[in-house]
Amino acid sequence: MLVNTLSWLVSSLENNKKTAKKPKFHEIKKATHGIQEIYRQAGLQLMTFGAHYGKEAVVATPPVYPIATLIQYFEDCSKLIKETGYNKPTIIQINNLDIDTTISTEQIRFFLNDIRDLLQIPGYSWLLIGDTGLSSFMRLNVDRLADIVTFETPIRPLTVKEVHEAINKRIESLKTKEHTEPPISDEVINMLYNASHGRIRKIFRTATNLLHMVEADPLINRVNMETAIPLIKRITEDKMDKAKITPATHKILEKLVTHGPITPTELSKKIKTQRQAVSRALIALQRADLAYLERKGKEHFWDAEPEVKIALSEGEIK
Repeated sequence: MLVNTLSWLVSSLENNKKTAKKPKFHEIKKATHGIQEIYRQAGLQLMTFGAHYGKEAVVATPPVYPIATLIQYFEDCSKLIKETGYNKPTIIQINNLDIDTTISTEQIRFFLNDIRDLLQIPGYSWLLIGDTGLSSFMRLNVDRLADIVTFETPIRPLTVKEVHEAINKRIESLKTKEHTEPPISDEVINMLYNASHGRIRKIFRTATNLLHMVEADPLINRVNMETAIPLIKRITEDKMDKAKITPATHKILEKLVTHGPITPTELSKKIKTQRQAVSRALIALQRADLAYLERKGKEHFWDAEPEVKIALSEGEIK
């Protein structure tokens, strides 16, 4: 990611003739091109091994430059940008930071810890785009990153009509047959929409999981409500078994299903349990991908994940 971002900065700076002649610019350009070529060759090697030996083959990409060197290149680029007369911060946007949807918990924890110092380089403004649980995840899992983030900007969820329109447009652009229908019924999409409060990433994550679970079954051509609900129950049960959820924590999860979004204080009053115990259980549920936290001002609101709501409410969310 750092190399790709540096390459973009190099490409932009190359348009300025004075900057393009400077030795420091040529040093950065040479470095980024060299790293890209090494990783390109490693990718080709991986494809070759995969073709002959299957998915188990692994090809390690060699370390090229330490992250401290890459950060120094970012600082040098910032100085070069200012020398062109551009005094405003350069905006860099990182998309798809959706935990356990587009990237695993461990991967995103490693990634954010790795780039923490990079986000503080003068001359840049970074936009981190993710689901509503991203900010709480950073506070719990990434050292000092939450203190760096200046502010959060909520984005309005799509309406259910807009979600269906987005799905239909994607099908139209990818279809290979004249008459193609969505692999998941409208009723299932509506159920996922209501359970997730319209968060399209969560809708698509669950929908993708359902499709993966039925792809080897020749008898299932389309996921409908009759197919979806048992599969969603299985997903939820597997998560609870893996996390070894205790009966007390399970009780809290059930309350989230019926009363969420809810603050820990309100939840502790409803189940007549100390707030500290409730907070510990909520964090355990979040790490098990069974619940998520949404911050609104100074208040913290917890809710059950969409699959959990559907599984524990017996599919009554329509």
